Amino acid sequence: MRKIVITLLLAAVAFVSNALFQPFFDFPQPANIDCLDIKEGTYTDFNPNPKTIFAFGLNYSKHIKEGMGLYDPDKPLVFFKHLQTLNNSPVVKTPSTLELMAEFEKADPELAAHISENYTEIPALLDYEVEVGYVLLEDIDVNKLDDPSYVPQIGYFLVNEFTSRTPLVLADSQDRIPAFNIAKGFPGFLTYAKQYWIPNESQANSGICVQLTTQVNGEIRQNSNSRDLIRSPKEIIQAVAKLYPNKAMLKGDLVLTGTPEGVSLSIPVWKQNLVKYIKPSSTMKFDAFIGLDKTRFLKAGDKVLVKAEGLGEIENQIQ
Repeated sequence: MRKIVITLLLAAVAFVSNALFQPFFDFPQPANIDCLDIKEGTYTDFNPNPKTIFAFGLNYSKHIKEGMGLYDPDKPLVFFKHLQTLNNSPVVKTPSTLELMAEFEKADPELAAHISENYTEIPALLDYEVEVGYVLLEDIDVNKLDDPSYVPQIGYFLVNEFTSRTPLVLADSQDRIPAFNIAKGFPGFLTYAKQYWIPNESQANSGICVQLTTQVNGEIRQNSNSRDLIRSPKEIIQAVAKLYPNKAMLKGDLVLTGTPEGVSLSIPVWKQNLVKYIKPSSTMKFDAFIGLDKTRFLKAGDKVLVKAEGLGEIENQIQ
């Protein structure tokens, strides 16, 4: 009983604190990006064959406001997208209960036992994410990244990065990367446009400023401009190199830059802050996830269309 009372008090404190202080949070502002003219460049057929796929989370200003409780300015959220996610087919398969359970058994046997005892199936909570991706056109020399005149050579392309939100209950407050690797790493979870764009000329703070949209069964879910990114392309590459100094960034590797606001998962900031206070077990978080409203998440038969000015479009069918 005492634990319940304490939890309720902490919830009240988190809720009130969020209501009082969120307007004063120092939200990161969009980067000062010199917008490239999409007409000043060339297109190349895209058949990706990377050794590594680096992926950013919480990299758009408005999206960070949706999830301020997860944002850490001192440690950008950069994870690795498994190569098995690359998908040149329009079909995207929803992970089954068996596939999800296999990941829980490897990552958290106690949680897997809890699920087996209490649930007959696991919802995937499948989500979409329209993004701009970079394909590296050269090996990145990290020693040059601090040179103000150095401009990494990259091409730009459109992706739809899919996520099964349920495995995010595995995220530790100190290390969220393994959970994101699982949630975003199922086969076929990265669809991409068939061409990429190379600017004729770039500067150190150059980047594309294009409108990104997501439609689910014709309903607009995301509609934002890539100028809302809080980092320029060079700053994104610098952040990756700083976080993973021993991981080479090679020609042909991909960098996913994150998604703007409007994804299916929506958890009030006060609840995210509450998690920081009480540090619930993975079983508690799983039970809470099971209770989420699932109507906005993707289900079999849904059609998802993502578009970006000058970068094309991708249509996916959910199975």
